[in-house]
Amino acid sequence: MLGAPWPSAGAPLFTDDDRDAIDAVLDRRAEICPNCGTRHGEWQLPILDPHTGRQAVDDEGRLRWKMLPKPYEAEPLFCYGCKERVDGTDALPDGLDRYAYMRLVPVKRIPDERIVEAMELGWWIEDPA
Repeated sequence: MLGAPWPSAGAPLFTDDDRDAIDAVLDRRAEICPNCGTRHGEWQLPILDPHTGRQAVDDEGRLRWKMLPKPYEAEPLFCYGCKERVDGTDALPDGLDRYAYMRLVPVKRIPDERIVEAMELGWWIEDPA
């Protein structure tokens, strides 16, 4: 998507190709689950009606799907950032936690000189404990 950096008066800022590219990206993003990041088509495929070529429906009018072999497995991963968010939610007054989203904000600190030096040199710091 390039657009026109300095379009003349009355000329469109984006071309039809630019708009088509934006639509394709938005369509692709709409297929992605906001919770797990997978697409519906990774888990199942539509069952087509052989007479119409459209997706088949069951007796109650629901679309029919064929499950594919499982493409992913859940793996537990501990995240200190997520723990901090949950701990912050636990501190909210009753009832408010339903409407609050806890975000992480940087803590303002003077950095330890060893950390700064290690970061500048690209070293990993071993936990002394």
